[in-house]
Amino acid sequence: MSPFSNNRGATLLGVLVLASALSLFFLALGRGILLIERLKRETSYRKEALFLAVNTLEDLKRERLEVPAWGEVREGELKAVFKVQEFSGELLLFEVEVFKEDGGKLYALETLSFK
Repeated sequence: MSPFSNNRGATLLGVLVLASALSLFFLALGRGILLIERLKRETSYRKEALFLAVNTLEDLKRERLEVPAWGEVREGELKAVFKVQEFSGELLLFEVEVFKEDGGKLYALETLSFK
C-alpha cells in the first residue's frame, strides 16, 4: 500500500469544502451584481424625477396661473403632481411631488415666487 492511500477521504472532503465555498462566493457575487443594477436603476429614476420636478417648477413660475391651481405632468414612467396657492399677499407657493407609476414618491419640491 502506498503511504497516501489513507488520505483519499480527506482529499474528497477538501474538494467538497472548496466546491461549497466557491458556490457561496458566486452566490454572493450574483446578489451583489443584482443589488448594483437595482441601485443604478433607482438612481436613474431619481435623476429623471429631479429634472422633471425642477422643469415643472420653472414652467409653473413662468406661466401666470389663476390661484389656486393644481394638475399633473407625465413623462415616461414618472408623474409630477403640482399645486400653486397663495402664500401671502405678494407670494405664491409652488409645490411639486414626483411619483413612479407604481405610486412610490421620489421627490417633493416647493418654492416661493412673487406674483
